[in-house]
Amino acid sequence: MMENKRKVPEIRFAGFEGEWSDGILTEVAKKRKILNSNMQEHNLLSLSYGKIKRKDIRSNKGLLPSSFSSYQIIDKDTIVFRFTDLQNDQKSLRVGLSYEKGIVSSAYVCVDPVKEIFMPKFLYWLLHYYDTQKVFYKMGDGIRQTITYDDLREMALIFPSKEEQILTANAINHIDDKIAKQELYCRKLRNLKTALLTSLFPQGKETKPRVRVDGFNGEWGLHSLSEFAFRITRKNCNLESDNVMTISALYGLINQSEFYNKRIASSDLSGYYLMQKGEFAYNKSYSADYPWGAVKRLDRYSEGVVSNLYIIFGIENIDSDFIVCYFMSNLWHKAVSLCAKEGARNHGLLNISADDFLNIPILIPSIIEEQKAIANIIMEYDHLIQLNEQKLEKLRNLKQAMLDKMFV
Repeated sequence: MMENKRKVPEIRFAGFEGEWSDGILTEVAKKRKILNSNMQEHNLLSLSYGKIKRKDIRSNKGLLPSSFSSYQIIDKDTIVFRFTDLQNDQKSLRVGLSYEKGIVSSAYVCVDPVKEIFMPKFLYWLLHYYDTQKVFYKMGDGIRQTITYDDLREMALIFPSKEEQILTANAINHIDDKIAKQELYCRKLRNLKTALLTSLFPQGKETKPRVRVDGFNGEWGLHSLSEFAFRITRKNCNLESDNVMTISALYGLINQSEFYNKRIASSDLSGYYLMQKGEFAYNKSYSADYPWGAVKRLDRYSEGVVSNLYIIFGIENIDSDFIVCYFMSNLWHKAVSLCAKEGARNHGLLNISADDFLNIPILIPSIIEEQKAIANIIMEYDHLIQLNEQKLEKLRNLKQAMLDKMFV
């Protein structure tokens, strides 16, 4: 932390001393609004998650105008703000830096840095840091749904010499590039995992997978999940555990406080289900990534508690890792969709009973050695994905720490 509120960052490069300078946005960046009136530019750009990305101007997807003559032209190093719908959407990042010439919506606010004072990338990272601190959401007294350039004119900025700007921006660019490469690698790994699941499990009306593990060639058998699974309704009556868990895509069943940095469960945990290591939980909450909910096994702790809205079950006479891998796939989605009743998506939960869920049909190899072989391949690959996702998370945390400590 800074002592006596001096305008000095907690971490800075050797050779630089003294406090940073004060200024306002209009002193270091000039408003820009050049309309694409003659349609001279066709490189359509859009601000998404803090990055300015190309879009296909010929696409019919999304809300696009019949003519782009009302759009505004931006150049390389133009900084773009999106301030619409501030109060209803408080998660989006609102600032981006353009790396090329193109056109953007006239609803965006655009400024060009005064390069004699400000390195464009440093000004972007400074504003990005303010963005992560939700500075823009606090403008307009929390009432208005949007802010304009006039609201930004007197925005206070604290900044160093141009030489220090260059070093600071380059350091953050370096870690940001690493994040981009790691994101791409993780995306490729997830796509390969999807292909692996598709290959190693039968698809559609198939009764055996397209790719077989060496030594196995028989047909798979159709069974009810209840032949191998039994429901668990063990309550935390004596408060045996205060480890309240939730389901995460990356970590599976994980402690709420560890995942959310706060506990959101009720104070009375006696009505929660008490799970033990190796048991499964079906979370009926749906999302874009989990349109039919998610099933995860408790691997991380010896025991823990979950909401009684979850369906808890154990398994027997089948390889547990195979069931983990089966629920990584989407093969069970159709069966759940047929069980889900009308009004299935009320309050964010699928309307499916425990009996209906435990009676969904599953196609499995009858030989347990084949179950184990398939599970070993997928679990090893999934472990590789988890390691790389964790590496990505560490890089993101490092970047945020740099922003927190290298700016005032």
